[in-house]
Amino acid sequence: MTSGADHPDDRNSDSKPEPGTGTTPDRESDKRGGPGHNILLLLILMLPALKLAWTVGEGNATRDVVTAMGPANWPDIILGMLLGDAPFAALLAIVVSRVSFAYFAARGAVPRGDDRMSRARVVGVSLATPLAFGVLIGVFFGPWWALTTAVASVLLRYGVVVEYRAGRRGRHPERRGQSPAPWRRAASFGRAAALVPTVLVLPVVALADALDGRSWAPVVHCSVDYGRGPTPARLIELDRVGNGVVGWDIGAREIANGLGCAADENDVVREPWWRE
Repeated sequence: MTSGADHPDDRNSDSKPEPGTGTTPDRESDKRGGPGHNILLLLILMLPALKLAWTVGEGNATRDVVTAMGPANWPDIILGMLLGDAPFAALLAIVVSRVSFAYFAARGAVPRGDDRMSRARVVGVSLATPLAFGVLIGVFFGPWWALTTAVASVLLRYGVVVEYRAGRRGRHPERRGQSPAPWRRAASFGRAAALVPTVLVLPVVALADALDGRSWAPVVHCSVDYGRGPTPARLIELDRVGNGVVGWDIGAREIANGLGCAADENDVVREPWWRE
């Protein structure tokens, strides 16, 4: 029987101290943002452009829509996608909850210590954001989505705590060889459980949302006039001006001013990418 210090995972681990720092690469990575931050940044930058390009058409159509809505309203595309897709919103909340916890823990913002008060503070810090995200998701999508989001967020955050206790993170990497085998196995499982939604599931769900052909903004039936008299049209609402709207005319494929608008319950603009 080998001792904990001779465990093969410990000898081959990539979580050895960074030279001159006394901290593990995982902790240093969390300080710099880590892969979770990179995934989130890529999604925020890429998804609005991809959503626009597929929904209204690339090239001139996308430029016209961006010009009409204004660069300041660019985040409205992400917000519209989140409000229209419960799985995407829940997954994003879960990933943000875990990534933010790892980031602040790496910078020492999470309470430490093995006494009862310190553990109670860690529990409080671990529960605050998941509960807030759970309430937010529940407001828009109902209690079951709220419960799923809150529970998953808590579990992934606790996985970060387990990694610290097992020596995978923090200023005491020597704990990796000294920690009990169940802690090491739990830390490995927690890391895998965090990578699956962050690196695999979230990007796939986000891309599916961007390419599903549904509008990110309200779709309305309006009366438009192109110089030949008022005609009915179906518009993606981009802005409200006075008693009308500025929108993308789905049929005419151009920006139009609409009057006497009524909401359209159907927000599908074109077929999803995987059906064309």
